[in-house]
Amino acid sequence: MKIISERGFPQDDYDDYDDTLEENTEETCEHLCVYRGKCVSCERLAFKNVHQGMWLWLNKEEMDRIRKVESEKLLEDKKMVLVLDLDQTLIHSTEQEKYLRTPQELMQHELRDSLFRLSRPWEKMMLKLRPFVYTFLKEACTMFEIYLCTTGTRSYALKVNEFLDPEKVYFKNSRIIAREDLFETDEKSLDLVLREQRMVLALDDTKSVWRKNEVNLILVKKYHYFDSDDDLSHVSLSALETDEDETTGTLPAVLEELKTEEFQEAELEEFILVHPKWLRACYYAVSRVSENDYLIKPKD
Repeated sequence: MKIISERGFPQDDYDDYDDTLEENTEETCEHLCVYRGKCVSCERLAFKNVHQGMWLWLNKEEMDRIRKVESEKLLEDKKMVLVLDLDQTLIHSTEQEKYLRTPQELMQHELRDSLFRLSRPWEKMMLKLRPFVYTFLKEACTMFEIYLCTTGTRSYALKVNEFLDPEKVYFKNSRIIAREDLFETDEKSLDLVLREQRMVLALDDTKSVWRKNEVNLILVKKYHYFDSDDDLSHVSLSALETDEDETTGTLPAVLEELKTEEFQEAELEEFILVHPKWLRACYYAVSRVSENDYLIKPKD
């Protein structure tokens, strides 16, 4: 089982992890607190899920409790949860040398507010923010608790976040989910968000990575600013010497859709929330019933 961390994403340092522990869920106990993989009460193995600290682990029951408590807090604030993909949803990046620019060149570039050079010891790349992304994040955070979720590495996600959220207003480290946190490197999961899944929407350009959570997905058009060696079927926006519009592009349209997702409450078991899209679908299904099927016969 993969380690899940609330403060906790990222799992940067595994040096102190007791890797002599065998993963055997049949031997796990039901106590709440665990240190380095063993229950502090009975020393049996615990579920490998971390919350509020790298070395304090919680079992499934405690994670469920946290999920319920945190979800109820969001309900009180009239907020839902929005999980955002990075690449080709909020940004586009490339390692192609023809696009690389020096910091001096970027200072003079007409796109200097949305085009950045990302340099790490082992790679150099250019990063282009999708038009309207700053406004999108600013307004979305008033309606949602927002997360980043990427199949890229944590170091990459943190570096990109320096440009998306330089003031660290929207994404705490605990709200950045990266490849190291995923159960499968090519599949994303809302299990990593300790909130009720019925409260969560995911915004992504790739449907296949959300196989278990398709009902929560808002699929968006891929942002294709740079040429791509992997996808020759698309002509890039840079090749066309254009970009998405700040007012009529993809992110403004998505934001308007999110604003229409009015917060709806209804009793459901012990929890109160129904996904707005479900209510809309229910209304649509009922509204299509023909009136001719329910004619009122006049009295004699």
